[in-house]
Amino acid sequence: MRYYHRTEQDLLDTAYWRCHRDAGTGRIPLALSRLEDLRDEFPRSGHPSYAEGLIRIRWLGQGVDAISCFERAAEREPALMPDIELRFGGPDGLNAVRRQLDPETISSEMEGNGPARLAGDFWKGLADRVPSDRLTGEVAAEGEIEAGEVAAHIETVLRAGGQAVPSETRAKLVRKRVECLRALDANAEQRLRLQGEIPLPEDRLALRQALAELLQLVADETGASHYDAELWNFAAAWSYLLEQYDAAIEYAERALLLRPTRYCLPWLNKALALSGLRRDQEAGVALRRAITEGEASGDAEHLAQVRNVAARGLGIDRTVLSQSQLETLVQQVIHGAGDLAHREISAHGGRLESVASSLAARAQAIGPHWHPRWVTALAELLSFYSPEAATFVTIAAARMYPPALENTTLAAVHLCASETGIVGRDATRFLTLGILGTQRLPAMKQMYRQLVLGVSEVGSGPFTAVRERVGAEIARINPQLRKELEAQAPLDSDERREIRDQILSKLESGPPPEFWGDDPSHGEKGARKPDRQGVRGDVPSTKDTGEATHVARIRCMVAGAFVGVVMSSFAFAPLLKFFVGGGSMRAVVPPELRSSLVVALVMWAIIPGATWGFLVGAFTPPNRQVGPLSSLAGALSGLCGVCCAWASQWQRVRQLQSGPIAEAMLMSVGLLLVIAFLVTQTVGPAAERLIRGK
Repeated sequence: MRYYHRTEQDLLDTAYWRCHRDAGTGRIPLALSRLEDLRDEFPRSGHPSYAEGLIRIRWLGQGVDAISCFERAAEREPALMPDIELRFGGPDGLNAVRRQLDPETISSEMEGNGPARLAGDFWKGLADRVPSDRLTGEVAAEGEIEAGEVAAHIETVLRAGGQAVPSETRAKLVRKRVECLRALDANAEQRLRLQGEIPLPEDRLALRQALAELLQLVADETGASHYDAELWNFAAAWSYLLEQYDAAIEYAERALLLRPTRYCLPWLNKALALSGLRRDQEAGVALRRAITEGEASGDAEHLAQVRNVAARGLGIDRTVLSQSQLETLVQQVIHGAGDLAHREISAHGGRLESVASSLAARAQAIGPHWHPRWVTALAELLSFYSPEAATFVTIAAARMYPPALENTTLAAVHLCASETGIVGRDATRFLTLGILGTQRLPAMKQMYRQLVLGVSEVGSGPFTAVRERVGAEIARINPQLRKELEAQAPLDSDERREIRDQILSKLESGPPPEFWGDDPSHGEKGARKPDRQGVRGDVPSTKDTGEATHVARIRCMVAGAFVGVVMSSFAFAPLLKFFVGGGSMRAVVPPELRSSLVVALVMWAIIPGATWGFLVGAFTPPNRQVGPLSSLAGALSGLCGVCCAWASQWQRVRQLQSGPIAEAMLMSVGLLLVIAFLVTQTVGPAAERLIRGK
């Protein structure tokens, strides 16, 4: 079930911006899953396949699969063919690539130029030629882009060259390729760890591909690679990173058979793998042997690597952190999420406060109490922004409209339970960041107890899966943190009843009324979708395109000018003037009004009052309640009118005695009191209707 159906522009934004941002932050499987979700929703569009081809080249080094993606994109959307041809440097597109990679050409190039030439021009400048309006987000560093392109090119060359590639050259190419793939994996791992996440073995796609191709290379007993101790040590190290501990021990021993002395790295990898199998005593023996061999070899770099592991201790994943250390880790995660959120929204050309204002405006339209529309609001927000950005937008919106935080949290629980696809994954991450956002272990445990443990235990159907999904997401950050949060006493009867009454009774109230259902025409190019306003009524869109914010601000300025004109005009020329004479009123009201009422009103009341009220509206937050706006604009504009009246009659006032001047001042104060009354009773509600567009 989709709670928000994306538009064609949403498709382009997700394919060319968000998926590349996911891949650029180390979450490559998430990017591919997001593209698969796009293909399900837009089956006739070629953009998801085109974007997948770019990702497979840049961050996975997959040239053959990328070409297949480009072919599918061109088949579904022929308009993409010029871009594809541009990337392959020939007017005939993919056919030019195939001609360039025929076996005879490959054989002659390899014999004459070697691997360096092959990694040169074929994919050169691929990233730079991506249209700037489609790929303006975070991209990998230049070195990483080159590593992906080199690996993709080598794979394409090897696949196209077939048996025409000499075995010695093939070995050099494969070695270069697996080194590039390992570089891609190391960059992705580094980015994940900077965000406080632990890369899971199943998500390390580049490393898994590198290990598979390396094992094929060393398995050939007729080649020199089979007797290369360094390659076997690579296999041991990468198997350990993928938590294949038995295989890591086997490959490390193969490396030691080929180079039994003065080579410390296989002993180190063997020690780490033994530690992973909980064979600590054997691991300690292997680590000491690694230090001995490192000292004998004289290789300072390798010896420093071994001693660094020895200093930290084996079995790092079993290190028990204290409560303060766990809280410090959580603070690092939240800080990284906040930094990512600000960079993402800034890259879109917006500000977090503006997006939060849009969400707060929508929250006000929905109301302070729970409503299924909150599920749609959060699903829409997560379709535009990452869970990190959505979390900080929600926190900022809650400062403007406090009910937004509680209701979006409940909506996240609903999506986490009911959505098994990419929306459910994003909602789970959003809910996890909300729990960790308390940054104190007791508060985290209490929130986890209610929203995760309680919902899973008391709820039924899909709600029973919330514990596993949120727990798995927290385990990505730190497995011990998940154990700490789940090590709690069973729920008592009062807690179960409270969770049933305050949480599950709301979440089980049914789907949002504006859910579109399955539209068979959706996803077809040019198909007309239901009108947003027709479906959602007066609920504004969450997407910060700037339109909603600009419209609200314009209404504030118009309302301020309206209030200013009315109040300033009344303060400057009250009807009381026609019935009361005397020096005091002559001091306040210009005599020119008797002969030129319109000119005097425009010059001394309408222009100053409209200007003052316009400025008040311009500096009023669009999501703010309009009562303060009306009062402020009215009072200041009224004061402006009185001041203008006094200024226009200053020459006459100077000729009066102190008594008439005092009477005039009292009259002015009385006018301001009348103005305040009129603002609250008449002009204020009128301005409110103008701002809200009702």
